[in-house]
Amino acid sequence: MTTRISSGLALATSILILGGQSARSAQGPPRPLVLTHGVASGDVTASSAVIWARSSGRAQMHVEVDTAPSFSRPKSGRSALASEGTDFTAQLTLEGLEPDTRY
Repeated sequence: MTTRISSGLALATSILILGGQSARSAQGPPRPLVLTHGVASGDVTASSAVIWARSSGRAQMHVEVDTAPSFSRPKSGRSALASEGTDFTAQLTLEGLEPDTRY
């Protein structure tokens, strides 16, 4: 059995939301949070995948998934904290994914 989970995860990761305190600049006002290394997916199995991202400061990562290309029925997943202790990285394991399904 083959899966298409990894090729379809782009949609899930494109709605990654980071929120939290903006990074403080030594010379001025706070800077907005940004993803410093983009978003990655990996460790894909027939029913799960790991989503990973790194932010420029403390943030909360939230991932939603949908099988509809229009993203009309998103399902909300858990959240993960990106903090100084994790080098501002966060990862979530999406579980219960259907094999041979584009998300």
